[in-house]
Amino acid sequence: VATPGQLLKEGREAAKLSVDDISKKLHLKAALISAIEENNFDEITSITFARGYLRAYAKILHANEDEILAAFEHYTTTEQQQLEMQTFSNRKGN
Repeated sequence: VATPGQLLKEGREAAKLSVDDISKKLHLKAALISAIEENNFDEITSITFARGYLRAYAKILHANEDEILAAFEHYTTTEQQQLEMQTFSNRKGN
């Protein structure tokens, strides 16, 4: 399953746009655009902001916003499940 960052990066590259181009269009730092493309959503203050950034990025690329957001929901759900499993497996028995 493609990640939201992967979909956006591929769309940006297909449109022959640089990270700086997207950064200027969205009025965000280039480092934040790179973080989005790397699926590093910890750089973003909230899930709501992340969704907004993804939607705005998709609009610039004329990409399917619903597909990007669905990939985001799948990615964040999968990540949360993996964290919960790690936490569970690190517990010591009584």
